[in-house]
Amino acid sequence: MVRQVIFTIAAISLMGCGGGSGTESEPSKSGPPSVEFEIPLPEVLDTWPCPPFEGVESGTDADGNNDDDGDELTNCQELVLGTDPNNADSDGDGLPDRDEVGDDLEDPRDTDGDGIINPLEIDDDGDGIPTPEEDENGNGDPTDDDFDGDGDPDYLDDDDDDDNIDTIDEDLDGDGDPRNDDTDGDGAMDYLDADDDNDSVRTKEEDVSTNNNPLDDDTDGDGIPNCRDADDDNDGVLTKDEDRNGNGDPLDDDTDGDLTADFLENDDDGDGVLSANEDHDGDGDNTNDDLDGDGIPDFLDLDEDGDCVSSIIEDVNLDGDASNDNSDGDAWPNYRDADDDNDGTTTKAEYDNFESCDPLTDADADDDGDNCYDHIDDFDGDIGVCDPTVNPDPDTATAGSPLPYFDDSCCIQNVFVPDTADTATDTADTAGDTAGDTGNDTGA
Repeated sequence: MVRQVIFTIAAISLMGCGGGSGTESEPSKSGPPSVEFEIPLPEVLDTWPCPPFEGVESGTDADGNNDDDGDELTNCQELVLGTDPNNADSDGDGLPDRDEVGDDLEDPRDTDGDGIINPLEIDDDGDGIPTPEEDENGNGDPTDDDFDGDGDPDYLDDDDDDDNIDTIDEDLDGDGDPRNDDTDGDGAMDYLDADDDNDSVRTKEEDVSTNNNPLDDDTDGDGIPNCRDADDDNDGVLTKDEDRNGNGDPLDDDTDGDLTADFLENDDDGDGVLSANEDHDGDGDNTNDDLDGDGIPDFLDLDEDGDCVSSIIEDVNLDGDASNDNSDGDAWPNYRDADDDNDGTTTKAEYDNFESCDPLTDADADDDGDNCYDHIDDFDGDIGVCDPTVNPDPDTATAGSPLPYFDDSCCIQNVFVPDTADTATDTADTAGDTAGDTGNDTGA
């Protein structure tokens, strides 16, 4: 609206003193206005400027333009955001509201996605640790603390140590506070410990299922996830002690070469006997058991009794367990028996060229040529079916083949023995033992 203001310029004549009657002359009367000006009226404020928010009614007055708490948010903006215009740190976490809002006022930061914006939440990342207490360096500023170095300060990082376990899930005792949980007792709480169980394998690398959640990997099935289990495979040897090469990393130690690291394998040497069962003195420590005295503990020794026959080959029934094979029926299974056939001559001595310790390549391991290796051969010079002069070639299907086992009764067996050289079509009973020469032959 425009108000018209009319200014009248009137000439006022002042008469000086002088002759005449000596009286003052009357001023002349005003004439019509000689100049007109048009001046706009000032605007009346009924809303505040509140960028970037539009259509915000003042509700109070034009003080919405002010920043009463000095946090770089106007009173109007704080009204829209829900923060306190009289408190620069609405949630009392030590960080100014403006910093916690982020760059986009229309999309204020809500790190944990719980519907409460950061400037109104004391635990911004929802990890169970209040933002002020994620100031690890103690300088009063949580914004410069980044334990795992991933670029996200801890107070905005839901996995502070980058071990693939959310900080809130490292609350082992379930009291809602991860700050008092320390699996390995090393003084570093699990949520800030890259190796929670101190087994020399980082928690992140104990995720053997590679699903980015180490908490559901439990190799030995004992109910304790590997990342919190000092003996992941329950073989009686602590994971950190299965670092055979001493480089500080058990991940690259694989005694039997089967591509499974020893700390995740319950039969480290692949000899058919569980490592936990190779604690023969029963003291709970299988690292001090060395039957043949060769300096290699039994659970890592492929030939525990030092008889030149590897323990896995002494699993004559091929059930994967060498501990239940006992050819001579004494108190010792073959893999721990220096004389497997109890003939008075040690198994090792029954190889003329026993230095090779390899019954598969040692030509002198079968003196009578019956394809039954000497250490389990029942022929000791007595005349009978096992005498090679009477029955020189009891199994023509395997004649001349250096096989570890034989399907004739001359070999001391009380279990099935694989007739490995026979083909599927060889069903003849050349040994005369009433069993066909295919598959498993009892030698009965």
